[in-house]
Amino acid sequence: MNTIKITRRKEVSSSTMYNVLYILPLAMLICAFIVASPVELLEGIALIYKANDILLTDYLLIAGVGATLLNAASVIFINLWLLRRLDFKPNGVIIAALFLLAGFSFMGKNLFNIWPFYLGGYLYSKYHQMPYKNVVIINMFSTALSPLVSLIGESMSHNMIYGIIIMAVVGGFIGFIMPTVSSHIVTLHAGYNLYNSSLLTYNDWRLVTFFVLYCIVLIGVGYRINEKTFKGYRRLLGHSGRIVTDMIKQDGFGLSLVNMGILGLLCIGF
Repeated sequence: MNTIKITRRKEVSSSTMYNVLYILPLAMLICAFIVASPVELLEGIALIYKANDILLTDYLLIAGVGATLLNAASVIFINLWLLRRLDFKPNGVIIAALFLLAGFSFMGKNLFNIWPFYLGGYLYSKYHQMPYKNVVIINMFSTALSPLVSLIGESMSHNMIYGIIIMAVVGGFIGFIMPTVSSHIVTLHAGYNLYNSSLLTYNDWRLVTFFVLYCIVLIGVGYRINEKTFKGYRRLLGHSGRIVTDMIKQDGFGLSLVNMGILGLLCIGF
């Protein structure tokens, strides 16, 4: 009689997932204070908040490495705090949203221009009498339009109070309608990235080193979580990547981290 051996993947706790996700903002925060003084960081953050962020403003160019890392860390921290407070267990969509926020915190997103979207989503949840948990992920993705809020704020710089009010109204409106709109456009780009941007003409060795080390850490942590093996990675590579492919659910948190690290190294090398 033949027997079929079924291998069950070890369940990774929500706490472990968050601990891994906190590595990036913590490392960014530490690195920010290593490469820049507190005064330089404050001056850089002020420049970031004042920028109009039009398609797209490279924070590394206008504010430097330290302030940019500090900005990215703060955006990731506040979103991780919110997700944990709402009792989410990280999945593929949540991690995609977090890393999109992290990436574009280098060139257009900051705490000053994303908050109206969360306000609009919160008002939407109250209006429709549903938990805010149901719309917060959509809010995270809708911050793609945050440069619009910065443009309004910059154009109203002569009257800061009035500018903040207009920012809240416009960003809040977008955040309010996006849960409804998103249900109709989720398949529009089929999971492909639509962004285009201008890049610096040189590489900063500090950032390159930082992200190479981070990718190696992801591979190492993923290897350990996956019971110290890369078994299953070939199966992961067989996914098309089209929406919705949640590799965490299908292949596990460990292999997903390994995949993120390897892709990161390949992109840096390219």
